[in-house]
Amino acid sequence: MSIRICQFKTCTAPASYHGKCDSHRMRSGCMVKHCPNQVYARKLCVKHGGKQQCQADGCDANARRHGFCCKHGQKPVKKPCLVEGCVKFAHSRRFCAAHGGSRKCRVDACSTFARTDGVCHRHRALLNVHCDKIEPRGAGVKLDSTCYGGITFVETLVYSGESLFGILVCDKAYTIDSVDLTTEDSMILDYLLM
Repeated sequence: MSIRICQFKTCTAPASYHGKCDSHRMRSGCMVKHCPNQVYARKLCVKHGGKQQCQADGCDANARRHGFCCKHGQKPVKKPCLVEGCVKFAHSRRFCAAHGGSRKCRVDACSTFARTDGVCHRHRALLNVHCDKIEPRGAGVKLDSTCYGGITFVETLVYSGESLFGILVCDKAYTIDSVDLTTEDSMILDYLLM
């Protein structure tokens, strides 16, 4: 006794429901005689007219949007920046990123443009690895000794006279303006920042 396979063109699964496998059992076949393709629309497969063809002259590709294929369809129009002489495309508020159409990263002292969830690519990657959210700019949270065990990452954001650290502590990112460090703490931070 031979095992029947599914009636659809490229399927090699065993048939169990009227010549169809489990995944095709609820699908119909094309109404054109001896066509092994499944129905797309109007009881026809794509090959036999189940999908509209491109309206461009001489093109027999399937229509994707507004009656045209990908090649002949209308391309989305990106608007230029409103600043005279600027040739870049506008993002938000009808300006390019360089002219105010983008926001800065929410992490204090980071001057990069925000890309996702109000943070730049670099800080988004840190969030994905280390925590769930970043406190807004200027949160000014001070580090207390009970959180030292919760420090998961230390990064120097700005260095001018005294260091300004952005530290991810206990599932949150904080900016610390000044920290009294012991010699041991300084050595650890120097090692981490190399």
